[in-house]
Amino acid sequence: MSLLDWARQRLGSHTIGYLPLSDNGLDQTEKADGPDSSEFDDEVCDLKDVPGRLRWGIGLRRHLGKITVLLPSFLHPADPNTQPRELHRTAWLDGLRGIAAFFVVWHHMSLLWFSWDLHNGWTGPGDPLVRLPIVRLAISGLPNVMTFFVVSGYALSYKPLGLLRRDRLPETYRALASSAFRRHPRLFMPAAILCAPFVLVAYAGLYGSGERMPDAAVATLDPPRLDTLWAQFVHYGGAVSRLCDPFAGDAANWVYNDALWTLPLEFRGSLVVFGLLLALSRARRGGVRILVTAAVALYCICAVHWAEFLFVGGMLAADLQFCLANSERASAEEEDHGNMRCQQYGSRSSEHGAQRKAGRGMIRITISLISFFSALYLLGMPKLQRGGAETPGFRVLASLIPENYRAAGASDYFWLSLAAVWVVLTIDRTPFLQAVFTCRFPQYLGRISYSLYLVHLPILHSFGFRTGKFFVGLTGSDTEIRYFSGILASAVLFWSITIWVADLGWRFVDVKVVRLASWAYNRLCEDNVPSLIDTHTRDGPNIRIME
Repeated sequence: MSLLDWARQRLGSHTIGYLPLSDNGLDQTEKADGPDSSEFDDEVCDLKDVPGRLRWGIGLRRHLGKITVLLPSFLHPADPNTQPRELHRTAWLDGLRGIAAFFVVWHHMSLLWFSWDLHNGWTGPGDPLVRLPIVRLAISGLPNVMTFFVVSGYALSYKPLGLLRRDRLPETYRALASSAFRRHPRLFMPAAILCAPFVLVAYAGLYGSGERMPDAAVATLDPPRLDTLWAQFVHYGGAVSRLCDPFAGDAANWVYNDALWTLPLEFRGSLVVFGLLLALSRARRGGVRILVTAAVALYCICAVHWAEFLFVGGMLAADLQFCLANSERASAEEEDHGNMRCQQYGSRSSEHGAQRKAGRGMIRITISLISFFSALYLLGMPKLQRGGAETPGFRVLASLIPENYRAAGASDYFWLSLAAVWVVLTIDRTPFLQAVFTCRFPQYLGRISYSLYLVHLPILHSFGFRTGKFFVGLTGSDTEIRYFSGILASAVLFWSITIWVADLGWRFVDVKVVRLASWAYNRLCEDNVPSLIDTHTRDGPNIRIME
């Protein structure tokens, strides 16, 4: 018997594949550490019985199997016994969030490596194609951040609204209490933890220190470099405390990561959604809640509370989804009864009914596509300071911006806020558009989206800037082709490092923080809502005073 045959007989066939971009949100860390990991089991193979020529290789493979946890989750050894879970109905929200985060990273890359001219409005065939309407969203920041906010409003309100629609008030209160308790740590703990390693980057002087690439739109971040590492961490602690202040949190121009200006807005918008859900939980009809929510959204957009409008708009979209879904089910049942009657009168009536149904389907698809691309077109409106008022197709819209937005310095926020809600509403009512965001790549980006958003800017302004400077030094910058070649090489390295770090951050920080917050809520809070609400009748819950 040959040595190879002996090894196959003793070890069996251990063909190891790689996980695809799975459709579930399971923590891949646990899979890699579980009993079905790629490492060999001592019961399968005892190293004492292995010839010397194989012992070293098998031992090395065991140790390598342990460190596969550091690989991106899509490269982990596959478990053939694991069945991927089916996507939930709102899985497209995760994909949309992931694509938006992906585009935000490209936006910051374009600012660090190219001039502001790249973000001007498209004026003619001589301009770069990336300035075209809709296409420009790939390197736009604010439109994608606004999409974040609408998605958050939708996701936070979806479960409570579903419970309210089923008249399950106690469970609604439990869900709201749990969400409100966990929201602050969910947002700020990952930010504080994932940005902490960049204190070492700042102390080592590895940020760009305010330098610029040739003709770049922005300079690199320049956090203070203190005398001792302890002083550097103390400075970081003060910055984190200001960021996490639930009453006056302000992350504008945060020295370690100025992309975190969205977090206080996200937290306040979440509280608005929770408060509105609670206030309207006793509404006699779902239509009353929709009307009041729409009125609140109208007030927010008129009063220049654009961030709150986006969250309330997401909540309104979720409530409309439940309302319209009920109407569609009723219409479908009525149509089925009509088809049954048509079958009684012969095949011609049935064929005529099928043709009408197909015609309505084509009309609906056409209207959905027109609505989707119109919303994307509006969402890609250039900023006024980048020539938005002079860009063909946006001149009239720029003239219609309300004066209170101009006075508040928020001229660019009016149309973009409306467009962000419009996009989510359209996708929510169009299943074939949702399919775009439930593919594996958008779903993977959705899982790592928050950690990607948190870590990409410090990596870009340290590693990304320095590699860009290095490669441009090699290729030269005297022509656009040479400069772009250097930037392309840097972008490949930057994305490789950033995806890897974001994947680790998702599995080891983001997922763990979610579990920690849930554990803290279960340990610290009384979840026995039925002790306050005995029964739920048509007239509302019977409240009794606890002794």
